[in-house]
Amino acid sequence: MASSESSLLRLELQTDGENDSTWGSKTNTNLQLLEQAAHGLASVAVTASNVTVTTAAYATDDARRIYLNITGALTGNRSVIVPTTVHLYYVFNNTTGDYVITITTSAGSGIAVVQGERMLLHCDGTNVVEAITDGPMKDNAQF
Repeated sequence: MASSESSLLRLELQTDGENDSTWGSKTNTNLQLLEQAAHGLASVAVTASNVTVTTAAYATDDARRIYLNITGALTGNRSVIVPTTVHLYYVFNNTTGDYVITITTSAGSGIAVVQGERMLLHCDGTNVVEAITDGPMKDNAQF
Protein backbone atom coordinates (compact mmCIF):
# COMPACT_ATOMS: atom_id res chain seq x y z
CA MET A 1 0.00 0.00 0.00
CA ALA A 2 1.36 3.42 -0.93
CA SER A 3 1.64 6.57 1.15
CA SER A 4 -1.46 8.73 1.52
CA GLU A 5 -2.06 12.43 2.13
CA SER A 6 -3.24 13.73 5.51
CA SER A 7 -6.53 15.58 5.22
CA LEU A 8 -5.61 18.90 6.86
CA LEU A 9 -1.93 19.68 6.26
CA ARG A 10 -1.25 17.46 3.22
CA LEU A 11 1.56 15.56 5.01
CA GLU A 12 2.79 12.19 3.79
CA LEU A 13 1.34 9.32 5.80
CA GLN A 14 3.57 6.29 5.21
CA THR A 15 2.35 2.75 5.59
CA ASP A 16 4.16 0.21 7.79
CA GLY A 17 7.28 -1.14 6.09
CA GLU A 18 7.22 1.43 3.31
CA ASN A 19 10.21 3.56 2.25
CA ASP A 20 12.89 1.50 4.01
CA SER A 21 15.79 3.67 2.87
CA THR A 22 14.02 7.05 2.64
CA TRP A 23 11.74 7.22 5.68
CA GLY A 24 14.14 9.60 7.44
CA SER A 25 14.07 12.20 4.67
CA LYS A 26 10.28 11.82 4.31
CA THR A 27 9.86 12.32 8.07
CA ASN A 28 12.12 15.39 7.97
CA THR A 29 10.01 16.83 5.14
CA ASN A 30 6.86 16.29 7.22
CA LEU A 31 8.48 18.01 10.21
CA GLN A 32 9.44 21.00 8.04
CA LEU A 33 5.86 21.21 6.71
CA LEU A 34 4.55 21.17 10.29
CA GLU A 35 6.96 23.99 11.10
CA GLN A 36 5.59 26.00 8.16
CA ALA A 37 2.03 25.40 9.38
CA ALA A 38 2.89 26.67 12.86
CA HIS A 39 5.20 29.57 11.98
CA GLY A 40 5.46 30.00 8.20
CA LEU A 41 4.89 33.24 6.28
CA ALA A 42 3.58 33.27 2.71
CA SER A 43 3.60 36.38 0.56
CA VAL A 44 0.58 36.26 -1.75
CA ALA A 45 0.59 38.74 -4.66
CA VAL A 46 -2.83 39.95 -5.78
CA THR A 47 -3.45 42.52 -8.53
CA ALA A 48 -5.95 42.20 -11.38
CA SER A 49 -7.83 39.02 -10.42
CA ASN A 50 -8.73 36.74 -7.53
CA VAL A 51 -5.98 34.40 -6.30
CA THR A 52 -6.20 30.84 -5.03
CA VAL A 53 -3.37 30.11 -2.61
CA THR A 54 -1.20 27.19 -3.62
CA THR A 55 -1.64 23.70 -2.18
CA ALA A 56 0.64 20.70 -2.63
CA ALA A 57 0.73 17.22 -1.16
CA TYR A 58 3.98 16.42 0.69
CA ALA A 59 5.59 19.73 -0.37
CA THR A 60 5.81 23.40 0.53
CA ASP A 61 2.72 25.45 -0.27
CA ASP A 62 1.20 28.79 0.74
CA ALA A 63 -2.13 27.49 2.11
CA ARG A 64 -0.38 25.50 4.85
CA ARG A 65 1.32 28.57 6.32
CA ILE A 66 -0.28 30.45 9.20
CA TYR A 67 0.79 33.97 8.14
CA LEU A 68 -0.46 35.42 4.84
CA ASN A 69 1.05 38.74 3.77
CA ILE A 70 -1.18 39.92 0.91
CA THR A 71 0.69 42.26 -1.45
CA GLY A 72 0.11 43.96 -4.78
CA ALA A 73 -1.40 47.05 -6.39
CA LEU A 74 -5.13 46.36 -6.44
CA THR A 75 -7.30 47.52 -9.32
CA GLY A 76 -10.53 46.39 -7.63
CA ASN A 77 -11.85 44.36 -4.72
CA ARG A 78 -10.31 40.88 -4.82
CA SER A 79 -10.64 37.49 -3.13
CA VAL A 80 -7.89 35.28 -1.81
CA ILE A 81 -9.25 31.74 -1.88
CA VAL A 82 -8.06 29.26 0.74
CA PRO A 83 -8.77 25.50 0.90
CA THR A 84 -11.94 24.20 2.54
CA THR A 85 -10.06 22.66 5.47
CA VAL A 86 -9.90 23.73 9.09
CA HIS A 87 -7.02 26.17 9.44
CA LEU A 88 -6.03 29.36 11.25
CA TYR A 89 -4.71 32.31 9.20
CA TYR A 90 -3.13 35.52 10.38
CA VAL A 91 -3.68 37.91 7.45
CA PHE A 92 -2.08 41.28 6.68
CA ASN A 93 -3.59 43.26 3.80
CA ASN A 94 -0.38 44.93 2.71
CA THR A 95 -1.71 46.01 -0.69
CA THR A 96 -1.93 49.40 -2.37
CA GLY A 97 -4.94 50.82 -4.20
CA ASP A 98 -8.03 51.67 -2.20
CA TYR A 99 -9.71 48.24 -2.37
CA VAL A 100 -10.56 45.34 -0.08
CA ILE A 101 -9.27 41.77 0.06
CA THR A 102 -11.75 39.05 1.05
CA ILE A 103 -10.34 35.82 2.46
CA THR A 104 -12.76 33.06 1.48
CA THR A 105 -13.14 29.47 0.37
CA SER A 106 -14.27 28.54 -3.13
CA ALA A 107 -17.86 27.86 -2.04
CA GLY A 108 -18.27 29.44 1.40
CA SER A 109 -18.45 32.89 2.87
CA GLY A 110 -15.44 35.04 3.67
CA ILE A 111 -14.15 38.00 5.64
CA ALA A 112 -13.14 41.35 4.16
CA VAL A 113 -9.75 42.67 5.25
CA VAL A 114 -9.28 46.36 4.49
CA GLN A 115 -5.99 47.80 3.35
CA GLY A 116 -3.44 48.03 6.17
CA GLU A 117 -5.49 45.79 8.50
CA ARG A 118 -4.29 42.63 10.23
CA MET A 119 -6.80 39.96 11.20
CA LEU A 120 -6.77 36.52 12.76
CA LEU A 121 -9.14 34.35 10.71
CA HIS A 122 -10.35 30.78 10.98
CA CYS A 123 -11.51 28.52 8.17
CA ASP A 124 -14.03 26.09 9.66
CA GLY A 125 -13.88 23.77 6.65
CA THR A 126 -16.58 25.70 4.79
CA ASN A 127 -16.45 29.41 5.65
CA VAL A 128 -13.79 31.87 6.77
CA VAL A 129 -14.72 33.70 9.98
CA GLU A 130 -12.99 36.01 12.46
CA ALA A 131 -11.10 34.02 15.07
CA ILE A 132 -11.05 36.94 17.51
CA THR A 133 -13.93 39.37 17.58
CA ASP A 134 -13.02 41.48 20.61
CA GLY A 135 -10.10 42.31 22.86
CA PRO A 136 -6.63 43.81 22.72
CA MET A 137 -5.19 41.29 20.25
CA LYS A 138 -7.64 42.34 17.55
CA ASP A 139 -6.57 46.00 17.71
CA ASN A 140 -2.83 45.66 18.33
CA ALA A 141 -1.72 42.50 16.55
CA GLN A 142 1.27 42.84 14.23
CA PHE A 143 3.74 40.72 12.31
